[in-house]
Amino acid sequence: MNDDGTARMAYADREIPWHRLGTPMSGLQTAEAMLDAAQADFDVILTEVAAVDANGEVLYNPDGTPIIITNSRATVRQNPDGSFNGLATVGTRFVIEQNKDCLMRALDIVGASKGDAVVDTVG
Repeated sequence: MNDDGTARMAYADREIPWHRLGTPMSGLQTAEAMLDAAQADFDVILTEVAAVDANGEVLYNPDGTPIIITNSRATVRQNPDGSFNGLATVGTRFVIEQNKDCLMRALDIVGASKGDAVVDTVG
């Protein structure tokens, strides 16, 4: 879901989803086209979590090093335009699976990963 309340999903316009959200696409599309239309063509990265004050300024130890929260990481969306959005905090064992990799793995499982697949819904 976007900050403005719109859905990050796309669907083939043969039938409107029950929730009536998302971007309608003309017929079945390639995986890449659906990821793009669903605004899901981004990568997620893991970062350290630093302590910040109420103004968003990083807090520092007396030796000048930033205060890093141990046993915690932040998942951050890296947008195609180079900007970033924080998503959530997770533990140190969390493993990122990129949207495109998940979709390609699913297509591979059903034997449709050689570019001959069409996708009905993404998001």
